[in-house]
Amino acid sequence: MRLRATICSSTDSIRTLILGVAIAGVLGLTSVASAGQNAPEESSRTAMEWLSLGNMILTPLIMVAIAVFGVWKLPPSPKIAAWRIPLEIGALVFGSSILLSGIGQQYAIQKFATDDPVTLQGIATLGNYIGALLPLIVMAFLWNQFPKPIGAERSETALRSLGIGVIAILAMLPIIEGVGSLGVLIQERLQGSSPDPVAHQTLKLLTQSPIEGWWWMIAGGAIILAPIVEEILYRGIVQQSLRRLKVPRWWAILATSAGFTLMHIPVLNDDAMISSLVMLMFASMSFGWIRERTGLMAPSILAHMLFNAINVLLAITMTA
Repeated sequence: MRLRATICSSTDSIRTLILGVAIAGVLGLTSVASAGQNAPEESSRTAMEWLSLGNMILTPLIMVAIAVFGVWKLPPSPKIAAWRIPLEIGALVFGSSILLSGIGQQYAIQKFATDDPVTLQGIATLGNYIGALLPLIVMAFLWNQFPKPIGAERSETALRSLGIGVIAILAMLPIIEGVGSLGVLIQERLQGSSPDPVAHQTLKLLTQSPIEGWWWMIAGGAIILAPIVEEILYRGIVQQSLRRLKVPRWWAILATSAGFTLMHIPVLNDDAMISSLVMLMFASMSFGWIRERTGLMAPSILAHMLFNAINVLLAITMTA
């Protein structure tokens, strides 16, 4: 009874926190809208500015819905995570994948050196993901050699899981973009100038290059290969290893998301660091929730692919 009361109390606290953030978002939106009404007419909003404003409107509304309906809740399960790979092998695969990705990238750059930045980045992308995928392919072949944990959680059906992944990331997009917009406002106040709207170096290169040749390799790496590698490494190995260590679901999601977010710092522009990190953290938490909610890797990989594809399209649209 005491444990149940503690869980209920925690649930109420989190729901209150979400509602508080939503109300703060509404108040912040009111001040932003008021400032926009007082702005001179010549400073008409662009399509992306209207999209940003729309996200700020939708963000508190979706957060209220999440709080009221308790969609975020992942009840503690007495069963162990259905992840076959032992902790030691998982750590070995994670480390070797990170190491080989760097080696593959450097080898490709040195072997096929060129002055064309798009070709160079495309070659580097190919070498990076070939190196990263090698340990994951070995792990896939060894998967059935490890028994499924006794009493492991049961996953959702494949079709239902994919649907959950798509719906969840589409519902979270306004929140992710909305908190990113707030991050932009904070960064503008701190540095006195507007940050670059395209904050990721890969996206920047894609927007500045003709859509031909190695451009497709870079885009394919961002939309297809990156989600596969990153989801297996983070939502698979890291998050599920934490679960096997009896870490509660949401703590495992938060810890994994923190690592995932910090990993991206080297490829983010300094003048948009705050908004980028906040958006990545919320996106990563969404992928982690999808992984825990469905019990499968495919839905979080699909959601990650969709998220990256939308960001590539938005970046191209903003700079067109």
